[in-house]
Amino acid sequence: MNKRLTALEKLMEDARRDVERTFIGADRIFDGFVNSFGTFDNYPPYNIEKLSDDKYRISLALAGFGKKDIEILKEGDFLIISGKMKDKEGSEGFLHQGIANRDFARKVQLATDLEVGDAVMENGLLHIELNRMVPDEKKPRTIKIK
Repeated sequence: MNKRLTALEKLMEDARRDVERTFIGADRIFDGFVNSFGTFDNYPPYNIEKLSDDKYRISLALAGFGKKDIEILKEGDFLIISGKMKDKEGSEGFLHQGIANRDFARKVQLATDLEVGDAVMENGLLHIELNRMVPDEKKPRTIKIK
């Protein structure tokens, strides 16, 4: 595992050098990725979809969770999704319990121009819409030469 991590760190450092030649400020993106590398968890399973150039959707599989069990918080550039099972009684009668019903917290770093839209719970899936809001001053414009 240590050799793999070292190889990944070297790969990230090489990629950082290549990107920084043309993308000013890329160091912040790479630092965020490298710092969060050790925090990956598979629970709950999730998807991130690109719906269009300006729309994304995060979907989490949350079997057994109700709307009241889930909290969605936007704190700075982070989206924090957490769930606490309020009613865990009856677990002693299972012969096999393959559906996890444990508490969770998932933290996702968002680009500064992403806004959180609607959140919908449907068929055991939580869908969170993200919309890119590009301010006028950041939209492409032609510069006249004097």
